Amino acid sequence: MNDEVQPHIITQLANELLSDIFVAYSELNHDKPLAQLLLTHVCHSWRDVALNSAPRLWTILYMSFGLSLSDFDYQSMIMTWLNRSVLPVDVRIEQEQPLSLFEPRRCVPPGVVTAMVSVSSRIRTLKIQGTVKSLTPLISLPSGSFPILTTLDLTIDQKGQDQPRNPPKVFAFAKSPLRKLNWRWCNSDSLALYGSEYGCFLFDNFFFNGTHVTSLSLENKSSITPGTSWNLLTSFQNLVDCTLWFGYCGDYSSMLPLTPPNLTAFTLKSESEATLVESNALAFIDAPSLTELHLEFLMSSVMGGYNRNNPLASTLVAFSKRFHLTHLSLIRADLIPPEELPIIINAFSSLRSFTFIAKKVVPKTFLQSLICKDKEEQAVLPHLEFLRFGQYSEQSSNVLRNTNALRNSNALLPNQLLEVVESRWLEEKMKCFRVHSRLMKVQIDRVIDLTQDQGYGNGTAVSLPRSSEVPLNPSLLDPQDEWLSTFNAEENSRLQYLQAGGFTIVEGTLYVREEDMI
Repeated sequence: MNDEVQPHIITQLANELLSDIFVAYSELNHDKPLAQLLLTHVCHSWRDVALNSAPRLWTILYMSFGLSLSDFDYQSMIMTWLNRSVLPVDVRIEQEQPLSLFEPRRCVPPGVVTAMVSVSSRIRTLKIQGTVKSLTPLISLPSGSFPILTTLDLTIDQKGQDQPRNPPKVFAFAKSPLRKLNWRWCNSDSLALYGSEYGCFLFDNFFFNGTHVTSLSLENKSSITPGTSWNLLTSFQNLVDCTLWFGYCGDYSSMLPLTPPNLTAFTLKSESEATLVESNALAFIDAPSLTELHLEFLMSSVMGGYNRNNPLASTLVAFSKRFHLTHLSLIRADLIPPEELPIIINAFSSLRSFTFIAKKVVPKTFLQSLICKDKEEQAVLPHLEFLRFGQYSEQSSNVLRNTNALRNSNALLPNQLLEVVESRWLEEKMKCFRVHSRLMKVQIDRVIDLTQDQGYGNGTAVSLPRSSEVPLNPSLLDPQDEWLSTFNAEENSRLQYLQAGGFTIVEGTLYVREEDMI
């Protein structure tokens, strides 16, 4: 028997192969800040390979800063990181922000921005956020400074900051071959101090080459002139998907038609249902390839009464006659009454994906409008494959901690969901009800108002696009409070049968709070 310790096979791999493994690890952990550093602390040989033989490993830089910043020399650290390779780099810099509106906003450390300036010619994708002042070294660069930049995600956050009176023209990205552009402007003070005069000035001061842009997200939360924001889209005629923040007052008469021939998905984040109806914004969409419409309303319950003379349902019905949509999403359509839901559903019979989250329409009522009935010649939404809906929590801390509360008269019962899914899954029922596609996935979101649950302030909350951005009290996520835990044995058996065939059910959480309103 050989008592000598045999070297592990991984220590015998060629440097080139080990380098490839390291790069694969980095790509799999792209959402973990500075994930590559772990590889340099395993052993001396790994550290040597990572630092000297794996240039692709250092082409991804993801940094996330907490609320408290140290005096660390970030510039030197970033330069050392990026100089380990001469290849194009992908940079993602994020800064955690305070939840309270009254706390000062945080900016990325100055050294980070300075480091980006020195390697601008190598940056392929860039995500960064900060104030105008903190980003000035970057955005003041001359035209042509980012020759290979294809993706730009830029957030300019002026909350608690002075509004620049005479902002300079920004040409740094004018010659960049951008394909994806996400641009956000946030300022809580400008609305009160400067009004529409300064509403959308900053995007107007940026010069972009829109020729190749196929994905655009424009969220100017200080703009109160919707026509101004809307008309900016006319500079991007090759869009495939687009997201736009739409203000709540202004002169709608200046709006121009939206005509990108290849636009397939359009997301409109409007202050309220009333804004969308009064502006008649959907009538200005003239994109022949459009198949997906996503509407998100952010201030529905504080924007006054519902306009009965021109309701949202009628607006959507008119839109359905012009486009053959396969995906429709209505998030926080809190003013839509239950009686208007069937009108909307019947208008979009070709939907494959439907998301509907509204305070006045409880899940029980929602599913009753989707269930297949014997007397109907054609099932409602016969092509439906994905369904998402929400369940608002009443004083959600208490409701979510009490499983029995999930079985009250307004709550969704497991059997009600199972009946809908089975009528769109089992072959005999699909044939009977003339269902053309199986319902493959259901997502149920619990809507939690963080402004009430965790004392973040008073006022109307709005939905957050990514729940991971908000620290949540862990007690709200007790596994025992999950809706699926309310299934009895017979209901679980039915669900498992569906899941064995490929059906998926997901429980999500949609957090809402006051702060994103501004």
